[in-house]
Amino acid sequence: MRKAASISKVMRLGALWSLALLGLGVAQYAGASCGRTPAAAPQPGRVQADGLVPVGFWQGGDDDDAAIVGLWKFRFVAGRDEIDAGYVTWHADGTELMNSGRAPMTGSFCMGVWRQIGRDTYKLNHFAMAWDDSGTNFVALVNIREEVKVDRTGKKYSGTFVQTIYSPDGSNVLQQIKGLVSATRVTPD
Repeated sequence: MRKAASISKVMRLGALWSLALLGLGVAQYAGASCGRTPAAAPQPGRVQADGLVPVGFWQGGDDDDAAIVGLWKFRFVAGRDEIDAGYVTWHADGTELMNSGRAPMTGSFCMGVWRQIGRDTYKLNHFAMAWDDSGTNFVALVNIREEVKVDRTGKKYSGTFVQTIYSPDGSNVLQQIKGLVSATRVTPD
């Protein structure tokens, strides 16, 4: 009987040590994720390079991505004027790519970076290079900043934009336009 009690004590002690070591192994995944972008945060259920599977709360839409991630048909409006329209892709890694409605030779593709700043709310810093109608003379550097919120359905977003147009060397502001942005999600169906 004494031998059985001794084995039981060793097994309990071993179980406690196993739990402690397991806790140390996953401790790196514990804690608040304030200030981390979705790309930098461990994603629950996905095996990491070290073979561990992180667990915990992950805020986002389909496929564990932030609600903004995907392809959108957008529109910029200032007053009654449409400033631009086209398609934009917000990537899970915090980058963004826009295909503007501008003529390709004038600079229709541009890029940006984004981060989540609130529940389904995102901030974008975006740059474009503008060319003249011939597509051979660089005429302006354009910075577009947006703050948008995805609606509850995940199918639309809206918010504000500020478009600042700089001289080609970026030293002088040539024009600034403020307005509203709206977008509708493009789906595979």
